[in-house]
Amino acid sequence: MNAPVVGNPRMRSYLAHASQFASGAENPRDFLEACLANLNTWEPKVGAFVNLNIEGARQAADRATARWRAGAPLSPIERRQRRRSAAGRRRDPGQDRHH
Repeated sequence: MNAPVVGNPRMRSYLAHASQFASGAENPRDFLEACLANLNTWEPKVGAFVNLNIEGARQAADRATARWRAGAPLSPIERRQRRRSAAGRRRDPGQDRHH
């Protein structure tokens, strides 16, 4: 018999974690695995999915992880966060005074 689940599902935004992907503190595969653990907890009670492609999701997450590690994110979301992170690291504190 399964123990009752207490609380609510935890929402996880990929975009909210993009800065951690850019810094190397986290990666898309680990993010996916955390989401799948959440899904395994809640899906039996919610019943929202008819079909899951977990292996395909893991392969895509592994490819995204490799892109982040290479500094070459693919999607506009990934590129936007990478530019923002890079700009913050390279910014000269006196830069704004020149304009």
